[in-house]
Amino acid sequence: IGRKLVSEYVKILKSMNINSMIIWVLEENDSKCFYEKLGGKIVAEKILNFGKELKAVGYGWVNINNFD
Repeated sequence: IGRKLVSEYVKILKSMNINSMIIWVLEENDSKCFYEKLGGKIVAEKILNFGKELKAVGYGWVNINNFD
């Protein structure tokens, strides 16, 4: 289901002539390896503050034209 959801998002980006993407995931999220399995590479990190500081990592795809 997750792969299908991300694939649909990629289709929307392509229809808007956007060729790359980044998805932000909390570093503590044990399921973040899902994005690695989809070919994402960690390209950035940032701190989010929701009353508590949380570290997020950005999984990026430079070229989504080859996304499966």
